[in-house]
Amino acid sequence: MLIALEGEELEQAGHMAEDIFVRMMKRRRAELGLSQADLAERVVRLGGSMYQQTIAKIESGQRAVRLAEADVIAQALEATVTKMLSAAIDEAASGTSRISIFDLLTQMKKLEHRIMGAEAMLADANDAAEAAQTRVAEAEYALMLARTEVQRQAARRDELVRELRHLSRLSTEKQNEFNRRLGPRWRETLEKNPELEWETSSSEGDSVGSVEESREDE
Repeated sequence: MLIALEGEELEQAGHMAEDIFVRMMKRRRAELGLSQADLAERVVRLGGSMYQQTIAKIESGQRAVRLAEADVIAQALEATVTKMLSAAIDEAASGTSRISIFDLLTQMKKLEHRIMGAEAMLADANDAAEAAQTRVAEAEYALMLARTEVQRQAARRDELVRELRHLSRLSTEKQNEFNRRLGPRWRETLEKNPELEWETSSSEGDSVGSVEESREDE
């Protein structure tokens, strides 16, 4: 069943058909190895009136192609308007499109360059990742050493604190002893006669023995 097109729909269909024809015209001319001037010359030989500039304007979309001109151009391209439009429709229906071998080679070359660039960037990224991993390993080792040093210094501090407490206890015991033996002014007495510090009974001597022995008892 034919559907009648009117007004704007008809105009749009005409523009679409013209665009398809021009696209197929350029393709067909390239397939035949014709320049724009060669095609214009063929059109003239077939009784048409066409210049190379006219062909260029039609192909660039600067000038519309008339129906009569389309018939002669199609003949000059060894085809018909119907065949050229049908070929475009068949390609659209099948989802395939012909492409020049030179276009294929150009696209392949571009892709090869892009792949090379991607590989170079990948190599740089790998190097950066390895360097970062090395820094992480070095940082982890430094952290381990620092934690070990923290533990060692903490143990040393605890040992010094215990020693200070021990000496403080001995000092308190001695002061109490001197205060009992020599009175409240025992400091002055010992400064005048230091030998009095060691005149203690055997029991008192045991209580104020060497620092090392008292530390072992703890």
